[in-house]
Amino acid sequence: MLEKDPNIRRQKYDDYAPFRDSKLFPPIFESFLYHYMGEFRIRAERGSHLIVARYPDDVITKLYVERERFIAELSKDEHNSVILLISLITSNIRACKSISAKMDAITLLKELSKLTPECLSAERIVPYLVRLLSDTFVFVQTESIHVLTEIISNFKIIPIEEARLFVDYIFPKMKEILHDNSTSSIITSTPMVTMAIASNLGTLALTALKFLEEGIKHAIDEGGVIGTSAISPTTPITEDPESAPTSKLPKIETKSLTAIVSEFFTQLITHENNAVRQTIMESENLDKLCLFFERIDGETHNVLMHMITVLNDKSDWRLMSAFFKNCPIVARRNPKTRNSEFFYPLLQQGLQNSEEFVILESLRCIYALCNENRLEKATAFFFIDWINRRFYKESKKHAKKYSLTEQYQLSENIRSASMFKRMAIFIMFGNFICLMFSVLVRILTTIFMKKLLYALLQNAIVFFACGFTFVAFTTVKPWKRKLLLFWKSSKHHHYRKIKISHITVSAVSMTTLRTLKTLDGKKMNFEPKDETRIYFDQLKAHWT
Repeated sequence: MLEKDPNIRRQKYDDYAPFRDSKLFPPIFESFLYHYMGEFRIRAERGSHLIVARYPDDVITKLYVERERFIAELSKDEHNSVILLISLITSNIRACKSISAKMDAITLLKELSKLTPECLSAERIVPYLVRLLSDTFVFVQTESIHVLTEIISNFKIIPIEEARLFVDYIFPKMKEILHDNSTSSIITSTPMVTMAIASNLGTLALTALKFLEEGIKHAIDEGGVIGTSAISPTTPITEDPESAPTSKLPKIETKSLTAIVSEFFTQLITHENNAVRQTIMESENLDKLCLFFERIDGETHNVLMHMITVLNDKSDWRLMSAFFKNCPIVARRNPKTRNSEFFYPLLQQGLQNSEEFVILESLRCIYALCNENRLEKATAFFFIDWINRRFYKESKKHAKKYSLTEQYQLSENIRSASMFKRMAIFIMFGNFICLMFSVLVRILTTIFMKKLLYALLQNAIVFFACGFTFVAFTTVKPWKRKLLLFWKSSKHHHYRKIKISHITVSAVSMTTLRTLKTLDGKKMNFEPKDETRIYFDQLKAHWT
C-alpha cells in the first residue's frame, strides 16, 4: 500500500492475496461479511463521498430482522467470525434509545452466544449484559438477568481467567440493585427486577460454584491463585503444605461465595413483596439452592430456617400454600429425625389454618413426605391420629358439612389408631419381658428354671400371636362386647329369646344390633319401620 505506482500496488496485493489467507481474513469475510457490513453505511447526500453510520436503533433493528440470514452463514464458519457481528451489536447497544431496540439487541446476543466460544462470550458479551442491569428500562433489566443466566450456565468449558467472575463482578452488581433504596443512585429496583434475580438465584449459585471449583482445581494443580495461569515469581515457595496459600484458598473462596448467596437468599425470602418471596420458593429454583448448600455445607437446614419466616404473614394464603407445597423439596436433603422435629408443628399450624387451600397443601405435603419416606413412622402415625381426631371434632360441630359415610370413616380411623397404639405398647412390653427372661436364663443357676424360661422364650411367638388377638378384641368395642357376651353365654349355658313383630331373634343378634353407635354413644340403627323416616329426616337436615 506504500508503493506510488498503482500497478505495482495491485500486483503486490494479488501476490499477498490477503482475502485468500484464512489467518488474516476468514473466507466468510470476502463471501458475505464484507458486503453485509457495508450495508450499515449510508451516504450523507446523493453524489457525496461522505459516509455516515446509521442510527444505533436502526442498526439493531436491521440485524434483528435479518438475523436468520447471517446466523445461517455464521453457523458454517469455523474461524469465530461471529465476533465481528457481536462487536457491531455491542458498539450500538449502549447508544440505543428505544426499549424495543435494546430488547432486540439482548436477543441477538443470546442467539450469537451459541456460536461463540466461552472465552469470547465472557469477554465480549457478559460485560454488556451486566451493564444493562442498571438500565433505565425495567424490561431491559429483567431480560438481561435472564439472558445472562442462560448464557453463563451453558458454559461447557470455564475459562480459568474468569473463575472469579461471579464473586468479583456479577454478584456485586446484582447486590447494588437489591440494596438500592436510596436517592443517591439512579438505579431503581422494582419488584419485577427482584423477581428476575430470585427466579435465577439457584442457577446462578450452582454456576458460580462450578466456576469456583474449576478455579480452585486449577490453583491446586498449578500452584497459583484463582484467576491466574501460573504462580507469581515473587511469591516464596514454602515447604510446609499447611502454610501454603493454596491450602487455605478453597475454604476462603467457598466461604466468600456461601456468604454472598446466603445474603441474597435471606434478603429475597424476607422481601416486603410477597410475589418475590413466592418466586424464590419455586420448586426448580429451591431445589438448586438446596443442592448448592448441600454441596458446600452438607445440609440445607439453614434454608428451612429462613423459609419459615413466610408463615408470619397470616394474611397471604398464597404465600403459605407455596411454603407447604415446596417443603418436600427441602426435606429430601435432610435426615428423617430433623424433618420429624421440624415439620410436625409447622404442619399442625397449616392444618389449623382457616384457608382451605393452605389445608390442602399441608395434606399434600404430609402425603409427599410419607410417600418419599422422609418422616419417621411414629411421626406419621401421630399425624394421622391427630388429623382424624381434629376432623372428627369438626364433624360434630358442623355436622352438615360431613356426610354419614365420612363421619363413620373418621370414627373407624380413630378406632384403628387406638388399636395400633395398644399393639405398640403390647410389643414394647412383650420385648421387655423377653429381655428379662434372657437375662434370667444367664443369671439363674437352677437347671429347672433355666429350662422353663428357655421354653417360654422359644414359644414367645405364640404369646405375641395370642396377645395381638386379645388386644384387637379389647380395642374394638363391638368385638369386645361380643367377647363378653360369649363369656357370659358360655358361663350360664343359655340364651334368652325375644319376640319382635312375630320374629324370634336371639339375644346375641339383638345385642349385635344395639352396638351400632357412634363414639358419642348415639344410636345408628333403628327398627325397619323407622329407617325410611329417619333417612329422609337426615337428608332434609343436610339440605337445609
